[in-house]
Amino acid sequence: DSAGTYEFRGTGGTSFEELAGRFDGGYDAASADLLAPGPGAREILGYVGGEAGAAAIAYDGDYRLVYAGFPLETVADPATRDALVCQAAHYLLGAPPAAPGVERLINPGFEGGLAQAAWTTDAAPGLPVLASRDALPAGVEPHDGDWVAWLGGYQAGVASQVALAQTVALPAGEPAVTLSLAWRVEPGAGAAPGDSLAVGIYDLAGNLRATPLTLNASSAPGAWQRAEFDLSPFAGQAVQVVLRAASQGTAFFVDDVSVRSQGPPGPDEFRGLWVDAYHPGFKTPQEIDDLVETARAGNLNALVVQVRRRGDTYYPSGIDPWAPDALPGFDALAHLVARAHAAGLEVHAWLPALAIWGGSAPPAAPGHVYNLHGPGATDGDYWLMVSDGGSIDAEGVFYLDPGHPAVADYLAAVVAELQAGYDLDGIHLDRLRYPGQDWGYNPTALARFQAVTGRDDVPLPADAAWLQWRRDQVTALLRRVYLAATAADPGVQVSVALSAAGAAPTNLATWQASTPYAAHLQDWRAWQEEGILDLGLPMTYRDAETEAADFRSWIAWQKDHQYGRGVVVGTGLYKNTLEGSVAQWQLVRQPSSAGYRALGACGYSYASPASVPATGRELANALVEGVLDQWALPPALAWKAAPARGHLLGQVVGLEACPGAVGLRLVLEGPETRALAVDGGGWFGAVDLPPGEYTLAVQVDPPATSVRLPVQVTAGAVARLRLPVPGCAPYGLHVPLLYR
Repeated sequence: DSAGTYEFRGTGGTSFEELAGRFDGGYDAASADLLAPGPGAREILGYVGGEAGAAAIAYDGDYRLVYAGFPLETVADPATRDALVCQAAHYLLGAPPAAPGVERLINPGFEGGLAQAAWTTDAAPGLPVLASRDALPAGVEPHDGDWVAWLGGYQAGVASQVALAQTVALPAGEPAVTLSLAWRVEPGAGAAPGDSLAVGIYDLAGNLRATPLTLNASSAPGAWQRAEFDLSPFAGQAVQVVLRAASQGTAFFVDDVSVRSQGPPGPDEFRGLWVDAYHPGFKTPQEIDDLVETARAGNLNALVVQVRRRGDTYYPSGIDPWAPDALPGFDALAHLVARAHAAGLEVHAWLPALAIWGGSAPPAAPGHVYNLHGPGATDGDYWLMVSDGGSIDAEGVFYLDPGHPAVADYLAAVVAELQAGYDLDGIHLDRLRYPGQDWGYNPTALARFQAVTGRDDVPLPADAAWLQWRRDQVTALLRRVYLAATAADPGVQVSVALSAAGAAPTNLATWQASTPYAAHLQDWRAWQEEGILDLGLPMTYRDAETEAADFRSWIAWQKDHQYGRGVVVGTGLYKNTLEGSVAQWQLVRQPSSAGYRALGACGYSYASPASVPATGRELANALVEGVLDQWALPPALAWKAAPARGHLLGQVVGLEACPGAVGLRLVLEGPETRALAVDGGGWFGAVDLPPGEYTLAVQVDPPATSVRLPVQVTAGAVARLRLPVPGCAPYGLHVPLLYR
């Protein structure tokens, strides 16, 4: 039927009522529908002129539906068309969730007790300004939890002046700020009319800017009260929140102090902290609470936490022993994941891949991998890396050799155990490199190299073939871990702490002469290009003043060599002032001259946030004031969130039954053709394959045997393949086990 008009207007009393427009004159108005709302529906747009009547209706029942009597794409004005589409989406999807309020205080409920450092106390020595439940006067309980601020009234008739203060930076990009707290007044026998508690907002010079709350002895005594105040005028400023009491006999109690800011998010960005295991930071429940609160107060969104130190753990493991300083029975990783995820923070489990022990004495735990596969082990049970001179100690650190097949099995098992036990956002590998060119002479690794090359000499450290073979071992280890981790959880992010030692490269030739490639045998440019990691975290630890040019050169190279993956620039907080680190993070945000951007930054470390003594509170304030003035989500990785390609992970089994079969060649043919490398354990794989049907051609020389096997690759999945060596192990019908 015909509406006889090109104009429409929103119906009064609906969320569409402010919309009005017309559809394109080229559209045949004779075909525009006149609509009549049925049960459960109502008019939301009406025609203007012509036959009038309903131009669009909305149904709201078991499901929601918007139906228009004309094509929305014919609306003439783009702004009106966009507004109409957005309003329809708003109706269909419901109101968008409110932006989460972010807590800006650290230890807001005082649950850190006497171990906390965020609140500073000004009081006579010995006064229980922060008091536990058991230390409170009879009849007084904390508002929540076990700790409370007790301000004044400690002894009848004895005057006291007490203050608690915390300096907090309020981000400029989050304009709504709310202060809330719980308070309680208990007048004692010596209570005086002048007894008072004031909650004050001061600037950093100590000038009082506002007094949201003042209490005295007669203020609603004997029960907890709640109060809330608007601090929005202070958005974009650093202020001191001060609780100040002067009292002779009135006890003032304050609990659950909160300063929350709210506003729109900034652009998605990785904002991380490395949290090492050689300092306090995550080993007790309170340390984890402080860590999470500090990260949120600083508008960070990711924690890279060293839950394994040197072959030992801070979580219960069936593979490795507890770390010597782990809290007995406390699963630090489980507590961390729960607290961090509740606060909107990602958790990336940091594990040193090859560095397995340090120090002059062996580990105390008999089951430690160093004790099982270190100096006392022989033949294939010996896993340690050896230098060309026979040393096993690389500046106090003992490494496993990636050229030993059992080492790859061990690391893969460690990662699999972590993924099976915890809801991790990422796996972060550190020390996935050789300590130098002269390392890698483990007897098993050396024998493998000799078998592959047909050589019987011991190569010099700078031998080109020997260098490349060792480089390939590290790459194969990462490829296997990446594919296995992705198979276990397609969303998990695998990242690597990358060497950025020495001068920055400027092209492929200078890259191949760089310290990471030539000395550490870590060809991470090729890792990014192949796609066997999700995030590279180059450790660009440079002084912001004396090494500024080197820092700029390195981050330019990193931004321009991400290929299909991402780079998060690692910065050395410990080498810089807070202001210097902020300046470096600002540089990280800028695009390279070629227009490429990093995905974010990660600072090393939480325990050493500056080159001079500084607290986590001071780090959070510096970040919010200088660079992180809005909360932000970590970036969604397109190849994870909406994968268009798939992967393959397989293993050739039975190699031990074919010791002479050193010429194993695999070629994957299909939508793409790839030659696949096989590691010492028979593992092979391919990343980012176009979906489709493939054929895997396997050939062994000697004996001259070959077979062709079908492989189906699906976008977002890892195809798995396990096959015996053709012509050596029993092979049956040559039918592989394929699964995704």
